[in-house]
Amino acid sequence: MIANFRKLRHNFAAVATKCAADAGPAAPHLDLAQGPADNAMLRSGLRGGGIRPAPAQTQHQPEAPMDRRSFLAATAALAALSALPAAPARAAGPALPGPLVSAEWLRANLDTPGLVIVDIRGASPDDLFAAGHVPGAVWSEYAGGWRGDSLIPGTVPDADALAALLSALGIGNDSSVVVVPAGTGATEFGGAARVYWTLKYAGVAEAAILDGGWNAWTADTANPVATGVAEVQAASFTPTLDPSILATTPQVSELFAAGSATFLDARAHDRYMGEAKSAASKRAGHIPGALNLDNAEFYDPEANRLKRGAALESVVADTLSDRDAQIVTYCEAGHWSATNWFVMHELLGYTNIALYAESMPGWTADDARPVEQ
Repeated sequence: MIANFRKLRHNFAAVATKCAADAGPAAPHLDLAQGPADNAMLRSGLRGGGIRPAPAQTQHQPEAPMDRRSFLAATAALAALSALPAAPARAAGPALPGPLVSAEWLRANLDTPGLVIVDIRGASPDDLFAAGHVPGAVWSEYAGGWRGDSLIPGTVPDADALAALLSALGIGNDSSVVVVPAGTGATEFGGAARVYWTLKYAGVAEAAILDGGWNAWTADTANPVATGVAEVQAASFTPTLDPSILATTPQVSELFAAGSATFLDARAHDRYMGEAKSAASKRAGHIPGALNLDNAEFYDPEANRLKRGAALESVVADTLSDRDAQIVTYCEAGHWSATNWFVMHELLGYTNIALYAESMPGWTADDARPVEQ
């Protein structure tokens, strides 16, 4: 097969050479392989009405004309090449029913092309994942690539790092992604919310979290369970970043100075009051004027999933009524606050809420920024 292909390619090249010789000098064109300076020079010549003459070339003896038999063989080669099938494209993922998907929906769609299931449980694929996971899932360490490697733990990875991370997980630009947390508590859910937020920030259109996580999956014995470490078929992902859902430290400083945003502190009340803090934060307390909306209030610890309907809405009903208000939510590392962002932006329809990923470590890095206790 390879030898036949090479022969076809050789014959096709002969046809191309013959056609080029018969056609005479080629018109100038922009070469994508050239550097910007080379193409800029060519454009300049086109604008100026002429092209600088090419260097003199060595004279060659004219080739003998192609005989009829060779010409017919080359023509057949060209037709054969044109008939070769194109490389199969990666299938686009299914439309997801919403930011949360049920175990029933996931079971019914396990074999759907383009669906990527990302399990973020445990510190190693040889741990919880190998013991049991949703069939077809891939494992990813939450504490690894989903947040930047920095003294400020909530830092967002840059575009190149996000491209490498998602591609290595088999996520393409048309993939649909379901994140699987353990389903063991509010803090653990925050990891899934941060992964979901990162997917949306990177430009993944179809993303969701498995409602209730792994616990909800195993609660129904009809759901299949796979074991062992899965092999991953890498994809190619090109990020299209969405800056509207991210608040950087300079932006937060500007919003604070202008008094044009409502700040929501997603931490427990003791951290909000400055009675405790993370090691990464230089000072305890909160951004002056911030409201305290503990992320754990959105979670139902008995059901091990987010609250439903009116119970979910009642958490913020007395705090914020304007769903178009400029809101910035923060915590210690963009983890707990990712839950606030997920619930308010994706489930309750707050259209203008952003995640301050660097949070209190980023805010307190400069002693000039005030902190209130």
